[in-house]
Amino acid sequence: MINLLDWQKSVLGHTLNITGNPGECTQVPLDWAMALYPGVKWSVIFPPVASAREMFTAFNSKYFQRITNDHKDVNQLPMPGDIMIFDATPAKGYSNTFKNPAGHAGVCISASPSGYTLLQQNAPVNGTPCNDTSYPWSYRPCLGWLRPLNLAPTIPVPPTPVTSGNVGRTIHLPAQNADGSPDNSWHLYHEDGPYDYPHAIAVLIGAAANSSSRDHCARTVRPGQRMAMKEASKAASSAVL
Repeated sequence: MINLLDWQKSVLGHTLNITGNPGECTQVPLDWAMALYPGVKWSVIFPPVASAREMFTAFNSKYFQRITNDHKDVNQLPMPGDIMIFDATPAKGYSNTFKNPAGHAGVCISASPSGYTLLQQNAPVNGTPCNDTSYPWSYRPCLGWLRPLNLAPTIPVPPTPVTSGNVGRTIHLPAQNADGSPDNSWHLYHEDGPYDYPHAIAVLIGAAANSSSRDHCARTVRPGQRMAMKEASKAASSAVL
């Protein structure tokens, strides 16, 4: 299985053609899917569709997990390697005025609350070969993203919620498990759940080393949110409540 960076380097500047429709935006996620699952025919992973937006529901759940975008939650973000699917434009509340009833699709390179970088083709101008372009979330409506299941080692297991009642308090989170491996398993959830990973408001990752050379990050719990962590991390975690 190729990694995202190597695949990105191999396709940038090229026009992809998987299904006999060279240059169509859908060819990018199809090419990435086949790189993720070598030897598997594209039509097994994604049955043929008439438009990019249909890929959000027409996919093989053996290979991808669908995560619906909550347009009101700026902290819900795709991960690098997720296939992002967009609805038709123009759409109310979004700045893209180009008439495109088919929607759009590409591969997430990075994302933040302010926007995302998409590996795509046939955009930002029709006929454009593969490129990395950054957009604000207000540019086009994102239906959600499809997360490759074979990237599961980088996807935290469903965590055990910490008891609520921590509103206004700051929790300091270690970025390593007890064995020294990366711990990306701290999440923020809506108070009433559900407490499974696809519904996490945010994944909290350590950012700076403290005096003991251990990476930490901090997050203040706001009303309606609940901090959660992986069961296995409890013994090694340090939380200031």
